[in-house]
Amino acid sequence: MVASENLAFYMIKFFNKHGIPWEWLHSEKKYEGAFTLLNRYDDYSQLGSDRWHAALGAASLVPGEAFLVIHMGTATTVDTVLPQDGKMVFMGGRILPGPSMMFDSLLRGTHCRPGHIGFESECPTNTADAMSTGILEAHLGVVDRAVRFMNRSGFPEPKIFFAGGAAPLLAPYIKREYPQAVQQHNLVLRGLALRAQGDGNAQINR
Repeated sequence: MVASENLAFYMIKFFNKHGIPWEWLHSEKKYEGAFTLLNRYDDYSQLGSDRWHAALGAASLVPGEAFLVIHMGTATTVDTVLPQDGKMVFMGGRILPGPSMMFDSLLRGTHCRPGHIGFESECPTNTADAMSTGILEAHLGVVDRAVRFMNRSGFPEPKIFFAGGAAPLLAPYIKREYPQAVQQHNLVLRGLALRAQGDGNAQINR
């Protein structure tokens, strides 16, 4: 649950009122099913449940392969999963403000008033293009750093999954830089489905 606490409270009230059993599913130290996914977060309980279940969902699509999961919304997360000794390992990830939050923070914290959304440029010559290019390249930069780490770890072309509300905005640029990237919006639901199956051995339609 990554929405507001008020929404969570009202959902619980609704479930209880109508006799609907409920349970919050949190990140785990280890998932074991058709594959094993280990959580390398210092405190696994602090890893956002959406990030964990997205990693599970992606691992079910490419078991035994190295991959990145990128979610771009209010915040952007770039998480790394590598195969090690027959298991999948959630190595950790990066968090930065999402495109809208970056844009809004510049408007609030500076005198930048572009008046409109700009375009990408190698050498922006107006404020709108400068802001849009900076926001885009900040996102491509964290992806690039994560990919470089995976390359140094022996994985020359990792799979890349990306999703989120800002994904359509950045999709052309991500696919330009990483042709293997796939826009996949149901990863969290796939991960939840694996948890719901208990042992994770049942098949999920791709």
